[in-house]
Amino acid sequence: MTARGNFPTLGQLVSGGFVEGYEEYFGTVEEIIAADAHNPVTGPWLLDDISRVLLLTDDDVAAVLAELGNGYTYDAYGLSATQ
Repeated sequence: MTARGNFPTLGQLVSGGFVEGYEEYFGTVEEIIAADAHNPVTGPWLLDDISRVLLLTDDDVAAVLAELGNGYTYDAYGLSATQ
């Protein structure tokens, strides 16, 4: 199964704004996730997707996020995908 099939709600979030400069427009990752987590329809699914993806290795998390359309280059900022 694909990353989008395994993590559909996370895929919607990631493909919608996690690119260079997202902080300028949307706030921190934590603020974006917190706002979406409060959505009564998708929030529980998003938190489930996040908890499951974080069980993966950092390289696998990076691969999943890339497949979901994430445009953020973590290593350019001294970060890893799980950070």
